[in-house]
Amino acid sequence: MLAGTAATYQSFILVEYNLPFPQKVTQTTIDAGWLSRLQALAKEKKGKVVLIRNKHSTAGTSRVMFVDCAARRYFSLVADTKQLSLLDLEMHIYAAGTVWQTEPFFLVCTNGKKDKCCAKFGFPVFKFFEGMLGDTDVWECTHIGGDRFAANAVYLPFGIYYGRVTVEDIPEIIDHSLQNSIYQPNYRGISTLSFYKQSVECYIREYLNEWSIDFSMQMHIQSQQGNDIVAHVLTQKGNYEISVTKQLILYPHYLTCTSKTRGNITKYMLNHIKVL
Repeated sequence: MLAGTAATYQSFILVEYNLPFPQKVTQTTIDAGWLSRLQALAKEKKGKVVLIRNKHSTAGTSRVMFVDCAARRYFSLVADTKQLSLLDLEMHIYAAGTVWQTEPFFLVCTNGKKDKCCAKFGFPVFKFFEGMLGDTDVWECTHIGGDRFAANAVYLPFGIYYGRVTVEDIPEIIDHSLQNSIYQPNYRGISTLSFYKQSVECYIREYLNEWSIDFSMQMHIQSQQGNDIVAHVLTQKGNYEISVTKQLILYPHYLTCTSKTRGNITKYMLNHIKVL
């Protein structure tokens, strides 16, 4: 049930914050006006503002990062924490002199104020990642979507979401990442795709047993009758017809630790894949 569940974001704005994470990003000690501008920029870029930190985060300086998942790149700025309100992130996005980076890194949600499961399951996973990768390749962070899948991790700048990660999964996730590959058992999808396209992408990858991060495909919907969708998918390995049905599933569990009632989920169920 993990396939096709990644939160849909084209970008992320990451702000280093050394204090305990609040329930909402707007509840920090950071200048409210500057945060409001960041939120507006994130909305414009179809992204999300996320707080990050590691054991080297201090009150004196803060790192601010803009991650463009569609272009698979990011840049970092470091500023005096008290002068963050003077930082014009949008200007740097479009500046010719901005130095873009592509070296991948992980985020792991540990935000117990949002959902206690994220702290319960996320923090041990973060510490294990930190122990294996060092300090600069992994950050703990605030909510990134999918409380019921805790522990959640995102591999940036690709926007690759992993869910229900345990410490036992981490060596495999790291090993696959170093080989420019996706670790299928925990794979939720890629954030730059819609839930429908994430589902199709996962089905095609499974059909071909193809998990390279660089594997690309183009999807073209051919017909849609009610909840039944037929599409043609063009890949480097061939072209395929895929049929799925959109279904509302009565989920037997609470979607978050704070939910009062059980929720329903929408899934795209595979009917068939045919070679064209």
